[in-house]
Amino acid sequence: METLTAQWLASTIETQAQRLLDDVQRSALNTVPVAPLGQIIPKTAYRRNLQGILTASSPLLWNVRRA
Repeated sequence: METLTAQWLASTIETQAQRLLDDVQRSALNTVPVAPLGQIIPKTAYRRNLQGILTASSPLLWNVRRA
């Protein structure tokens, strides 16, 4: 895929560039580089006197106030 991308970037003829770009797209669809397998939510500890903590995939520090 890197070779096709390098050839596409080096090409000066528009029809050749389009053909190479089509080959890059076809290669990307045939070989999936990343497959998401899920979501990780880390455990986070907060003081007992805090209110308004929002649950999310990363700590959100707005809407937090002391009780």
